Amino acid sequence: MLQKVLSKAHWAILIYFGFMIHENYVEHEEMMEGLNSSKDGIQGQLRRLKENKKLLDTAVSDVDKIKRDIEHMNEEIKKLQERLPPGASPRETVVMFKGIAENINMKEVDIRPEGNDDREGYSVNRYEFNSVATFLQTLIFFEKIQDTQRIFNVDSVIIEMAEQQEKRGRFQFVKTYAMLESFYQNTKPKTAPTPTGVAE
Repeated sequence: MLQKVLSKAHWAILIYFGFMIHENYVEHEEMMEGLNSSKDGIQGQLRRLKENKKLLDTAVSDVDKIKRDIEHMNEEIKKLQERLPPGASPRETVVMFKGIAENINMKEVDIRPEGNDDREGYSVNRYEFNSVATFLQTLIFFEKIQDTQRIFNVDSVIIEMAEQQEKRGRFQFVKTYAMLESFYQNTKPKTAPTPTGVAE
């Protein structure tokens, strides 16, 4: 009987090993399914992280662009402040206009301040300009004003033939009447209007 049992023992061992292999296989399959599901979750997290990184990169590039824009605006403001000095006196401006006229040999030049206008952030001084000179000298005068560092405007200009028929070389004299404007920073604080009907 023992011999019969021993002769059949290899089947029991074979069945036992088959069962163990099956159990290991099932356990391995469950572990692989768990890894695959966690792999999908990790891939989803990676996709979200990549999207967030794209958004962050876009935000960083936007911030860099804004920084460059601010730096550019600061440079432009600096240039404008150089061209728009704080509180230029009318006398200095008249002297500058007369200096330009003398440099190009304009003989009869009369420049007078005509008042100013305070606006928000800047002010405007007006000057009446009268001259008798050649047409070319008059054009050069206005070009020289344009080439200065400061901001000037020719508000109105009237050019007509001079009464005297004198010529300078082959050039006819013209009379020029113009209203010139110079701009400067308004350093006076703007006073707020007092509300009406408020008890003090």
